[in-house]
Amino acid sequence: MNKKGALSSVITFTILIILLIVLLLAYFGDLLPGFAESTERLADNTLSGFKKEKFQNVNLEADKSIETTYENILAVLRTNSKGPCILTHSNFPSDFKGFKITLSSQTEQGIFVELKNNKGQTVKNPNTVSGKIPCVIGEGEAAINFYNNYLKDKKCESDCRGDYSQANLEFNSANSIIVNGQKRDLNDQNLLYVTENGNVCFFPTYSGHTFNPLDWVRRWRCDASNEGLDDDCINIIKTRIPQCQK
Repeated sequence: MNKKGALSSVITFTILIILLIVLLLAYFGDLLPGFAESTERLADNTLSGFKKEKFQNVNLEADKSIETTYENILAVLRTNSKGPCILTHSNFPSDFKGFKITLSSQTEQGIFVELKNNKGQTVKNPNTVSGKIPCVIGEGEAAINFYNNYLKDKKCESDCRGDYSQANLEFNSANSIIVNGQKRDLNDQNLLYVTENGNVCFFPTYSGHTFNPLDWVRRWRCDASNEGLDDDCINIIKTRIPQCQK
């Protein structure tokens, strides 16, 4: 086939395609507006569902005692005190009823504080505590350093080692704290430690009252480990570190 014949075939094929499209539009033209309307209605219903779900997530309700605890944690985290000094938080409810309060670190924004129900849904709007990090006297060498800095016979005066650790925290019961996914005791007598730069840290604890023969030495006295402080230390802390000034 020569070039002229090939070009003629292409033109003929193109014309046939155009005619077919025109015929289809003429035949189905009356159906197109209805199809477009149905599509628009489906999109509106879907978007409305998303908006409703978002609204419901922000306006879920928690037990009053849980909300009070949430607000108190926010208040103590936002203290303007500079340490070293100690504060107290309010009593946690005996039953969190499936709710949990989480503190996570936002690199630039500070501490992200959320109240969630047992389905993982956020209750109320989350809050941010700017310029601070969630922290504990525990994990790594922090509790041991805290013990050496404040609770030994001689208090550290200079070149003291770091005595708190940044950690993601969760509260879902009265006497425990979840630190980076690990459950710790929280027999802290509601005590909080405010650092020199204003971070507000919790005291994970453990009980030395065990029946492990290797642990008899520390059974009835203040001590420290990687997980936190022996709960016998809490009363001593009250005598060694001053209360924060309001």
